Amino acid sequence: MADLPQTSTHNKVINELFSLGEKKRYNVHIGETEQGSLKAFKEKSFKIKIDDATKFGFNRNIFNIIREIDVLWLKGNTIVSAFEVEDTTNVNSGIERFKALLDGAPNLNISTFIIVPDKREDEALGKIEKYELVDKVKVQTYSKIGEI
Repeated sequence: MADLPQTSTHNKVINELFSLGEKKRYNVHIGETEQGSLKAFKEKSFKIKIDDATKFGFNRNIFNIIREIDVLWLKGNTIVSAFEVEDTTNVNSGIERFKALLDGAPNLNISTFIIVPDKREDEALGKIEKYELVDKVKVQTYSKIGEI
């Protein structure tokens, strides 16, 4: 992780998901906010522009939300997997982005993951149950990222 000196756990996990996605031969998009805050992310992220919305099958408003998801694994114009890393932040924002993604593409089979520290697993599971997304959003802990 030499290109991410003195960075947060959140960014280290994003970098790990990026590497894992590349190993699985996906194009990997890193969220627009993360690209704006870390030059290394902007340089290596697969670029998806708001004008790509129709190619991916979304309207521009929904697609703008989707582009903010921390990590997207892509095959062509298809989102295969989506990841929100919630280190210290509230899990709700990630769930709201996933709701936009899943509501915008109800017929697509997109794997969605909330990635949390091990000690926050129960909290994240509770939020997913509250939003009634148990069958659609998985919780994965930092210690098990390699199992994705």
